[in-house]
Amino acid sequence: MADKSVPSDSPPLLSAAEIQLFYQIIEQSHHADSIDTINAIIKNNLRKLMPHSMAAYGIGELPSRKIIHSVNMDFPESYLNEVINQHNLLSSPVAKQWVESLKPVIVIRDTMPKTYPASWQQSFITNNINHILVHGLLDVTGKTTSYFSFGNFAQVPGNREAHICELLIPHLHVAITNVLDSKKTPESANILSKRETEIIKWVYEGKTNNQIGDLLNISAFTVKNHIKNILDKLNASNRTHAVAKAIQYGIIEAI
Repeated sequence: MADKSVPSDSPPLLSAAEIQLFYQIIEQSHHADSIDTINAIIKNNLRKLMPHSMAAYGIGELPSRKIIHSVNMDFPESYLNEVINQHNLLSSPVAKQWVESLKPVIVIRDTMPKTYPASWQQSFITNNINHILVHGLLDVTGKTTSYFSFGNFAQVPGNREAHICELLIPHLHVAITNVLDSKKTPESANILSKRETEIIKWVYEGKTNNQIGDLLNISAFTVKNHIKNILDKLNASNRTHAVAKAIQYGIIEAI
């Protein structure tokens, strides 16, 4: 089987026991509160659904390829040192292929494409990796992404494993975002002042600085300063990103 982005056409049927396990993983993902919990979900349940012996996951930024958080469960460190370079950037032809397709990517060592560097194939051999499956999910901003890599399956991965990843990764994405996002704390809903909360709600409604100023009887310049503070407090890159984080943190409710 050649490396490829795997389509989800004609998804394979799951048995009753697999469906039950599938829903357990979903429920556990939405209640995960630590890295240990996420690791247990992968080790105890996901590996029953699609047996594999290596896993790693994390959060990164596009298009900079910067890794924000990374958790390695079983991959050899020497392999991950090639995947993530000394500048903490993702350096992987597999990741590049996933970004282009946003579909699960399967790599089989014996049929690796010639477009991949020879050093990449040698890395698989050196680290005793037979195959990997890579998938992730972009957040609403289109800039931050989760990533998941699973390696050395009990049998060569194919459409079944790709389909399972397509269905489960969005839920695992919730888990690792909640756990690994250091900016999200139990007090995150109170991170903004009352005035800042009013302003981010009006930003969500699509109001301009001038319109918000008129509504709150303050100047557009004052609104601009408040928005700058909001971006800093939410660690957001722009107004849209700030709204997305405000929704994520429960500061405002999406309609």
